[in-house]
Amino acid sequence: MARWIILLFVYSVVNGQGSKINLTTLRRCCKAGRFLALGQNCTRDPPVFISSSVYCGLTQERCCSAAELDRFCENGIDVAEDNGVCDELSFPEDPPQGVLSKLCCDCCKLGLTQVPTCRFTRLLLGDLCLDAAKGCCERQATVIEQTTHAPVTESPQVSSTTESHDPCRDLNCSQLCEGNGTCACFAGYKLQDDGVSCQAPVTESPQVSSTTESHDPCRDLNCSQLCEGNGTCACFAGYKLQDDGVSCQDINECAWHNRGHQCSYSCANVPGSFHCTCPSTGYTLAPNERTCQDIDECALGTHTCPFHGSCFNILGGFRCLSLACPQYFQLAGHGKDTSASWNCYKSCHPQDFHCYNYRIDMINYISLSLETFHAIRDPKEILFLQSNVAASYPHVYGATDVSFKMLVADDQSSFDVIKRSHGGMFVGVVHQVKPIRGPRDLVLQVAMDYVKGLFPIAALPSFMSSSRSPCPEQSN
Repeated sequence: MARWIILLFVYSVVNGQGSKINLTTLRRCCKAGRFLALGQNCTRDPPVFISSSVYCGLTQERCCSAAELDRFCENGIDVAEDNGVCDELSFPEDPPQGVLSKLCCDCCKLGLTQVPTCRFTRLLLGDLCLDAAKGCCERQATVIEQTTHAPVTESPQVSSTTESHDPCRDLNCSQLCEGNGTCACFAGYKLQDDGVSCQAPVTESPQVSSTTESHDPCRDLNCSQLCEGNGTCACFAGYKLQDDGVSCQDINECAWHNRGHQCSYSCANVPGSFHCTCPSTGYTLAPNERTCQDIDECALGTHTCPFHGSCFNILGGFRCLSLACPQYFQLAGHGKDTSASWNCYKSCHPQDFHCYNYRIDMINYISLSLETFHAIRDPKEILFLQSNVAASYPHVYGATDVSFKMLVADDQSSFDVIKRSHGGMFVGVVHQVKPIRGPRDLVLQVAMDYVKGLFPIAALPSFMSSSRSPCPEQSN
């Protein structure tokens, strides 16, 4: 019998060092997340996101929450536009929904007070409230404008013998005539005192100083930062022009709705700009000033392990491994990565019958880093356990077979092992079947038994190795 002891160090992804995913795939993930919002509460009951990629799962989660928040806000806007009472929007079973619906209802009603100009200069309402206010105001203004520009249907000719009278026939309105017999004008025109004529508004020309021949269009604007040559204000990079056309406000690149910073871990806003930050330990900011790079404490020698061969680097830190073997075994050698694996072979003293009768012949210790998965749809191959037994059919006389068994796993049974033929040899494939959130350290134990015919073999010479699965999601 051989036994593998697998040390798993589960980490949470800090930046783009894990598997890559393109924008088209992320859009599909987002679409799936918004669809999920139709049937469940994303913010209260985390849904099961059907993706094995941590980035796709995060995208689904965020898009699901965004769709849910949009729905809550639209509920409040509908109440406001129907002239309902915003204070009645309360949901005892889901307080956040009631708060958001009432907020959008109040902001929509505020917006309706500014029809038709829809200007909210220097009103720091917040982006969500301001969007609701502007949306309601502009929709109402559009309705009024369409009504004003509605074509006037000419009255049908009335026979002189009929008794009905057209009140607009004798008014001679210059533009429009209302059904009640009064004249009206198109948008932008003003009805004159005669009640018939319409006049366009007169735009006053700017005052020109009598003491100068040329006029500086920027002189009287009082722009807070920049003035263009055509007489309009502008702002420095990292600022945006406000509705008053004069003031500039810092753009918070770190706000979730801007999505412009692309920091892999954390973003710190500063006036006119931003900078990315990394966790205080285990990472350093990359040269691109956006992503975080793992610090390999083992390679740099900054670890605190007793000797170099016992240090195993993981993303964001390191682990000190004890390269020791249990009773009846001695250290035989290391794998290719001296900090990742070591083998212990049975070594019995003469006449030590307890040792000779001990059924385990070899113990392999393997260390792996495992990325956190938010959800797993299909089993993930994380490790191949290779034997020296050729894959053959059970009915072949004298054929040697092997069996694999998971002896120790986590309390959620997140892993299993199956036998497979690979390259003409029997291998055991360790699968991850359930998501595990990191950071977390786990120990797995897998046993392999040799069987010749129908009987287990106590001590068949074995030369076994292990290899990591070529899965792109697996990080070391």
